[in-house]
Amino acid sequence: MKIEKVSNTYVRRIDTDKREVWLKGSARAYSYADDSIVLLLQKAMTRKAVFIIKNQTISWIELGKEAHEGASEWGKKRRDLLPNMVEEMLEQVFEEDGAKIICDYVKNKCHLKREEIAEKPEVFSSGLRRLLGSGASVIEILILKNLYCMIGLTFVEKKGYEFSDYIKELRKRCGC
Repeated sequence: MKIEKVSNTYVRRIDTDKREVWLKGSARAYSYADDSIVLLLQKAMTRKAVFIIKNQTISWIELGKEAHEGASEWGKKRRDLLPNMVEEMLEQVFEEDGAKIICDYVKNKCHLKREEIAEKPEVFSSGLRRLLGSGASVIEILILKNLYCMIGLTFVEKKGYEFSDYIKELRKRCGC
């Protein structure tokens, strides 16, 4: 049995579907055996922690006392997560020129700046629907699925939920 201790580092990414975790400064993924550890892993994204790893599986986490000096940087990254995901999905579907046209439309016709998408998701959704019609819902689902995956959550469609409902729920849940 190989036991490893990794000290004074942060969690870089969590994939709850595969139960994998990437630590800052490490290229490999570690597994975790129990869902009860997820909250600690999330906290370790902004606080240094000590990890005990047995056979590539995280078995113990001890959080440091204070958020690291880069916590405000992480906060900025979280705030940029949705606008970045919107741009990425639009570029994947419509390529760069098409994505620019859509972003310009939302900015100029809906008076919504890129950084305001998380605070005003209903305005973004409305603008997307005016421009793309029923196709907007497909783009919204792509954005949501990728956003949830990036955060380490599984996206599940809920009856009666709109794009803005999911975004508001995510903002409450993890501050993005």
